[in-house]
Amino acid sequence: VILDLTDCPANEDSEPLFINRDLMTNIRRVLRDGGVLAEQTYCPYSNNALLSAAVEVFKTATRNVCYGYVPVPCFPNGGIGLCFGRVWKNGQDNVDLSKPLVKITEERAHEMGLKCYYDEFHAGSCTMPLEFRKWWKDIVES
Repeated sequence: VILDLTDCPANEDSEPLFINRDLMTNIRRVLRDGGVLAEQTYCPYSNNALLSAAVEVFKTATRNVCYGYVPVPCFPNGGIGLCFGRVWKNGQDNVDLSKPLVKITEERAHEMGLKCYYDEFHAGSCTMPLEFRKWWKDIVES
């Protein structure tokens, strides 16, 4: 399941979808064991309060949460943040999501027609500044 919800309008009468616990609970229910949930979210330091809220709700669907950052020069903050996790209904929450489950070399990516993905790119997107890494660890482990 891929969620692109950060651009949803939020007003005083409704909570934004990306911090909706019912939505995440339903996503967890429909994903099969080992299913992947990915959500566009905020980039480091752009809005840490909303990012914290989004992560807390994301953990409703999966306790195995990883963060990635993808540079997008035309975006106001220079990129987008991504939360992703695998849903393990049998309790296997110790998978390192910063490492690809399936190795896709540059050559294989080219054969598959992938223009923006290969193993090194995946691992690189999960690299965070030290200050943000500490903050991230605190909110994920809380």
